[in-house]
Amino acid sequence: MYINGDFEKALVMYDLVVSNTPDDTTALVARSRCYTQLGELERALLDAETVLKKDKKCQEALYQKAETLYQLGRYEHALVYYHRGHKVGVK
Repeated sequence: MYINGDFEKALVMYDLVVSNTPDDTTALVARSRCYTQLGELERALLDAETVLKKDKKCQEALYQKAETLYQLGRYEHALVYYHRGHKVGVK
């Protein structure tokens, strides 16, 4: 659904997954992406930060937080998280 651009339907499914397994980092990052696409940037940021509280080196969450911060116009902070995500991937 996300790939087809149906972000609202995808969000419903990710909400279901997260409600059943709140520690599912893949679902949280995916839901964060949906929120970003829907313009709900604060919610997107919360999901990315939830993952990073559990795993500070989760590359997907680092990049998602960077993207959300960029969309929020917080460019310097976004750059920091893009760099962290890249650094994790290089190791």
